[in-house]
Amino acid sequence: IYLLYMVIGVGLYMCAGVNFFEAICHSMSALSTGGFSTRASSIREFNSFPCELVTMVLMLLGSTNFVVHYHLLRGHFKAAFKHYEFGVFILLFCTILPLMVASLAYQYNDFWLGLRYGAFEFVSAITTSGFQVVESYKTVPPAVFFSIVLLMCIGGQSGSTSGGMKQSRVALVLLNIKWYLEGLGKKGLTIKCHHINRLGQEELLSEEEVKSSCDFVLLYLLLLFIGTMIISMTGVSFSDALFEFASSLGTVGLSIGVTSFSASPIVLWTEIIGMFLGRLEILVVFVLLTKSVKIKGVLAKQ
Repeated sequence: IYLLYMVIGVGLYMCAGVNFFEAICHSMSALSTGGFSTRASSIREFNSFPCELVTMVLMLLGSTNFVVHYHLLRGHFKAAFKHYEFGVFILLFCTILPLMVASLAYQYNDFWLGLRYGAFEFVSAITTSGFQVVESYKTVPPAVFFSIVLLMCIGGQSGSTSGGMKQSRVALVLLNIKWYLEGLGKKGLTIKCHHINRLGQEELLSEEEVKSSCDFVLLYLLLLFIGTMIISMTGVSFSDALFEFASSLGTVGLSIGVTSFSASPIVLWTEIIGMFLGRLEILVVFVLLTKSVKIKGVLAKQ
């Protein structure tokens, strides 16, 4: 499936006017939600809407659960789109995207340019790809700035190439809040079981899975706060530090301009640790550290 998309991506890029070498590079980078480009100014340097459209499609494909792709290719569209993670994407699509488009349209005094840039930056951030079409994030409206931070933290679907907290965990946290509010004021000792639609099938949701998602989101936000504070200690403004570390922890690659060859070693090492934790799903690293401490404790006693 992955190779099929990559080959199709190369063909589409070439149809959009991109040469063969750059078509291969950007097809691989967009599908893997890596964000690396052969151009210094990223996708913006092409100044081509067809090129941006192909990039958006590949980024969305890369950030979608690959089991969902299997169902789509088999024609099971209902099963694929009823998957519970799509609820988070639709919610963000209907709320955050219009806000970004409206803000950029007002800034540029051009609705179509606002729609073009807003849609691309929305997709780039939520897929944690890191491609860029705006000239600088320092000049975008505050609504766009903080929307991108939020999207970078949420990320794409589980079982995809994207980073962030993952839409699956965010979906369970939001559903848990919804169920909690629905249960307020209700009398009796009724125990209610909750179900979610996972790839077209109704599955019983365990309390352990919900708790695990809530714990992960809290841990992610705690690490985001710690990393932001460390970077801001070097003299970077809090908002810029938040953007930069959210990008690192979500393995996105977008930058406000803080990350560069001349940046403080503290900033760079904090971001390195953030990228490392974000790519390994955080819990894996903490489990490894916990096991290492236990092993050292046993060896010390011996």
